[in-house]
Amino acid sequence: MCRVSDHDLADVLGTVETTTLEFKRTAEREGKRGDVVGQAVCAMANDLAGKGGGDILIGVDDTGEPVEGVDVGDRALLALTDLRDDGRILDRPSFTVEAARFRGRPVIRLHVEASGTPPVRFEGVIWVRPGPTTRRASREDERVLAERRRANDGPFDTTAVPRACADDLDLDLFRSSYLPRWSIPW
Repeated sequence: MCRVSDHDLADVLGTVETTTLEFKRTAEREGKRGDVVGQAVCAMANDLAGKGGGDILIGVDDTGEPVEGVDVGDRALLALTDLRDDGRILDRPSFTVEAARFRGRPVIRLHVEASGTPPVRFEGVIWVRPGPTTRRASREDERVLAERRRANDGPFDTTAVPRACADDLDLDLFRSSYLPRWSIPW
């Protein structure tokens, strides 16, 4: 039996859907395992809101109540993990799958990281979360995601380091190693 997380996700993530939290009763729709989850993973990876990705909880209804009979066994977790590599989501997003608790009941949590190279497509379609719902991307949404991709495509040495400041620089090393090489005699 798989280990269920000790934390209740209702306390950590909240109990209403947002741009970063989506609830699904089940991972299946119309007999195709993973379709609604694939769309949601794509939307979270595209991160239209710029929040850093998000979470999909399987086994929770739209009102935020856990449902009965959620399979959190290894096979169910592996089937959802395989969604990343089955070729229907491109560029492949980074996400984790685990059994967890929501309002005291077992659920499956998919934590999706924001893609550094959006847009991400599920079966050729770009999905986004403009609010507490997953939708096909509009032309303007696609433009925003494409611009975000171009902004992230710069060379390494021009890439910003979040939360870095001047105090993080070793100025003595810079002065002794780099400045003498580039000194121009005036």
